[in-house]
Amino acid sequence: MARNLWRKSHNLDRQVRSTRSNNPTIDTSEHGNHVNRDDGWETAEMCFALTYCSGSNFRQTIRFRVTAMQSSVCIDEILENSNVSAMPQTAVRLLEISQQEDIGPTEFAAPILMDPGLTAQVLQYVNSAYFGFQQKITSVPLAVNLVGYKTIKNFVLWKALQNVIQPPPSDEFSLNLLWQDSLRRAIFARNFAEKCQHEAPEEVFAGALMQDLAIPLLMTRRPKEYEKLLKSARIERRRLHELEEDQFGWNHAEIGALLCERWNFPPELVSMIRQHLVPTSSFTETNSERIVTVAALLPTETAPMWPEQARLEKCVRMLIPHVKAQELYYRTDHDFLQLAPSINLNANCRSLMQWSQPKPV
Repeated sequence: MARNLWRKSHNLDRQVRSTRSNNPTIDTSEHGNHVNRDDGWETAEMCFALTYCSGSNFRQTIRFRVTAMQSSVCIDEILENSNVSAMPQTAVRLLEISQQEDIGPTEFAAPILMDPGLTAQVLQYVNSAYFGFQQKITSVPLAVNLVGYKTIKNFVLWKALQNVIQPPPSDEFSLNLLWQDSLRRAIFARNFAEKCQHEAPEEVFAGALMQDLAIPLLMTRRPKEYEKLLKSARIERRRLHELEEDQFGWNHAEIGALLCERWNFPPELVSMIRQHLVPTSSFTETNSERIVTVAALLPTETAPMWPEQARLEKCVRMLIPHVKAQELYYRTDHDFLQLAPSINLNANCRSLMQWSQPKPV
């Protein structure tokens, strides 16, 4: 209940802070209180309480709202003081160009060609075994034409994330393992999208790839707290976001979405990141957000078990009944083994087919 109240009130806060009245007080004589308009948080707190509560619920809601206010301040503090640098301009520019219509390979390749190091990485990527071209590709515009704008954009985003997100000093967390998990989820999401004939599988790939980008940031900002959370998630076999919400009132999906908004990422991408932890029981249609949510149910490399397997397979049966989960696992494993080495990731990890095998009793 508190988490739902916080989400409603957090949205209200934004409205209140952007539309403050010149009137210095709000008369709330029904409850015997006045709220100072000079403090946007107090105003939002009282507005929320008056809007959603009455009678005996008022005091309880104020307590919820104070906790929510502290959580919101905490989020602002994390984002303002984070050591994550700005997203490289090449990646930002490609995101902008990808939203335009009638763009050609030459125009799309221009920002990449301004960066010799990135140019070499793109050409190495398209000449990898994953694509299997018989002749060597030596031109970025040709590469764009052959593999597609969105594929190149996703690769540039991937390299940009690796540059701006540094590994936190922690024995409980491995950034390389997070990248492995992220890539596998992205591949699974794209395969899922293709099976249900989604119009933009590569956009879904990007959303799944970036869904957990806030975790390294939070590990850096709050190392002791997050080491305890990661250890608890492993021992108690609970999902990390549940522990985050219990302790902070927010989760890494919200932080990641806010960070991407600051980087001016497309709203569709931000929405996939923000909603990737939405309960699967609320599904009503197969859209980008829902596909990324299903991909988020895949196991992590450090987890001792896969408690979400049954839930994921239920989602597959519900959303694409003509496809078996095992088919998606097999294809994802195959693509992962091909793609991981091409972006300098270790492909030596437990496969989804291995994860999905019945455990001995």
